Amino acid sequence: MVTNAAQPPDGLIDAVRRAADELLPARMGTTAQGAVARADVGGAAGDVDVQTPRPLYDIGLDRIADGSGLESARQVGWRTLVNVGASPVAMADSGDDDDGPTVRSMNYGPFVAGLAEAADSSPRRADADTDESDRAQIDERILQVPALYFVGLWLHDEERPGDDVVVPARPAPPGLEPGTMYPAAEVLEQLARLAAEKRQIDDHGS
Repeated sequence: MVTNAAQPPDGLIDAVRRAADELLPARMGTTAQGAVARADVGGAAGDVDVQTPRPLYDIGLDRIADGSGLESARQVGWRTLVNVGASPVAMADSGDDDDGPTVRSMNYGPFVAGLAEAADSSPRRADADTDESDRAQIDERILQVPALYFVGLWLHDEERPGDDVVVPARPAPPGLEPGTMYPAAEVLEQLARLAAEKRQIDDHGS
């Protein structure tokens, strides 16, 4: 199995790189422009390296609790991992506004490393030398359910959406193992259980 990277809007990678060059030096405790000479990420050091942007999809708690499938997920932007040297240090959430791609937020939390690990566990991406017969229409997406603190890599099969796979990122909700490739239906089933529990707790608390 090979996966395909969706084509991001023109200028998105440049927008992420500008934001990283502006924000990461202060975050990492240096004033260097355009590069970070030292990063507090296990001794990593090197230039800012913007990874391949992936479409970011969102499903609300009500949709999950009601048993809706991934067809109810809506794209809310693009998410891009940013490395310093070989280490992931941030993820940028971007949108395509009237003036072009804009970085809306830069996150430095635990999902950064978790998403990088999930991406590393996915099948290899097709390259220019891959035979056409091996090029499945499987797109890499990022799926999030904010109310359940869930983020995962979503491998969407254009021809057979029933074969979609989701790889939860660390930290994952109870019942889901980070970095494991699950049938999407299995992930949604567990998330639906968690959503029902959350609804019950919220109803009792109101």
